[in-house]
Amino acid sequence: MRVGLVGYGAWGQVHAASLSQSKRHSLVAIACHSAESAQKAASFHSDVSTTTEARELFQRQEVDVVDIVLPTHLHVPMAIEALRAG
Repeated sequence: MRVGLVGYGAWGQVHAASLSQSKRHSLVAIACHSAESAQKAASFHSDVSTTTEARELFQRQEVDVVDIVLPTHLHVPMAIEALRAG
């Protein structure tokens, strides 16, 4: 399963590392809060596309599932946005 990760803070980095080592899943995209965070993600995951726009990640054809790793109060709004994007 090809995963798009939303959030690259402390827990997002843990999820990214786990997904990168998974035999069942592949990390294909990361949406970050800032350009600085996106650069950091790209430096650790050079084969993964990065963006600062979650909406862009949701539109990517190669993303099968979204892993939302944001502060708790943002889970529902981001999940709704992901579902609406298809």
